[in-house]
Amino acid sequence: MAILIDGYNLLNATGVEGTGTGTELERARRGLLQFLASALTPGECAATTIVFDAQGAPPGLPNQETFRGITVLFSKGYAEADDLVEELIASDHAPRSLVVVSSDHRLHRAARRRRARAIDSDVWVSQLESRNPARKFGGPTATESPDGESVEDWLAEFSDIDVSAIESELFPAVPPQPPPTSSAESEAEARDAPSPPKEGLRDADLTGLQNPFPEGFGDELAEEGESLDDLANPFPAEFFDERPDS
Repeated sequence: MAILIDGYNLLNATGVEGTGTGTELERARRGLLQFLASALTPGECAATTIVFDAQGAPPGLPNQETFRGITVLFSKGYAEADDLVEELIASDHAPRSLVVVSSDHRLHRAARRRRARAIDSDVWVSQLESRNPARKFGGPTATESPDGESVEDWLAEFSDIDVSAIESELFPAVPPQPPPTSSAESEAEARDAPSPPKEGLRDADLTGLQNPFPEGFGDELAEEGESLDDLANPFPAEFFDERPDS
């Protein structure tokens, strides 16, 4: 089945907005072609011809080019694109397998004369969108990047990048950490842990602490007529004798 499309008629029916550089018309035309290339199968693209009007076109515009398998014609030398579309319908070798996409009644009549099928542009677009609801007019398609390049082009360009190596460099492996303990377990561990020795006492000789009095302390008291036993009673012997009678 061959598909013949009235380009600007389809563009007006969809209102697609293109992306990238160029004039508004160039961006819209490119957006339309990108949608068609993503919505049609490769076999359908190879069987599709789209015709654009060449009036007011920039100098150097080719008569014909190919966009992802789709044949793109510009009606240079014709008063309007409909003239070229009608000529293509008349010269088709298998018109009964030809689908003409246009809302122009003139082209519908030309298709019926050759027993070809004519379908309005908006109806045909609705059928394409129903095949894949993810692809809609009015924005980038599923296989289109904002600057007009396809996802396939990006994959071909960057397919040799080692993503795992980049991830390991950005996010180095972290050694496993012990599972967190509850606050009660932490307090118990802190309570049972041995206390560190105080500074200055680690190497001290504690045997001297058993006798609080220096050597010779008792001898000095004995010379004064006292003994260590007297220290147990802080009151002199005459203390109670001097108390007044009650």
